[in-house]
Amino acid sequence: MPVILKPEAIWGDPKRILLDLAGQHHLPDLLPAIVNRLAEPRAVALARVWLRQAPLKGDCGSCRLAAECPDREECLHLVASAGRSLADGRKECNRLDGEFRRFPLGVRKVGRIAESGQPLEAPNLVAEPDWIVDPAWVRGERIVSFAGEPLVFNDRVLGVLAVFAREPIGESCLEWLRMIASHLAAAMANAQALAQIESLRKQLEQENEYLREEVGQWNSFGELIGHSPALQSVGRQIDLVA
Repeated sequence: MPVILKPEAIWGDPKRILLDLAGQHHLPDLLPAIVNRLAEPRAVALARVWLRQAPLKGDCGSCRLAAECPDREECLHLVASAGRSLADGRKECNRLDGEFRRFPLGVRKVGRIAESGQPLEAPNLVAEPDWIVDPAWVRGERIVSFAGEPLVFNDRVLGVLAVFAREPIGESCLEWLRMIASHLAAAMANAQALAQIESLRKQLEQENEYLREEVGQWNSFGELIGHSPALQSVGRQIDLVA
């Protein structure tokens, strides 16, 4: 009889994962951290995150699923991947340039999750063979279960978190994955907001420095040519803006 995966058997205390999320404030660090954490146990073959983004130049021409893509304005991009392959160790699992680095919205199970905003979970893939896109990989890696969770924040699907496991996933484990996905989406939104704030701060610093230089030039200029009312008015406006 197969072992049913439980959260404490896979990750110890799953609350630690939520604490790890709370400690990450930059997107480039956050996403690799969560997939590496989820993929630590040997029972987990692969953990991945795809985000909704506009395709880059050349993406569609090299996408395996381009013929099935209904709209090339936006698709899912693989941004974080971790696991342990039985054949190639971690090297293959950590790649972001494999065949399934892109998923059109609504296409295959990962694309359907992003389009619908609903999880797709197959605790036992043997009972649902139509889910399997690459049977050879599933057999070779001994994958028996899948959990795909939407990353939703403010009613918008930001991406998809997926876990492929070598044992059936229990309901309590699925509940934790749903909670982790919810917290991850919020952490992603916070990280993006912080990045925007930092960008605006740098922009304001540059503009402030520019205005200081302008005021310095005005003061030097004024000392040379005098103090007409018109020039003094312009000078006061420059001082006020600075």
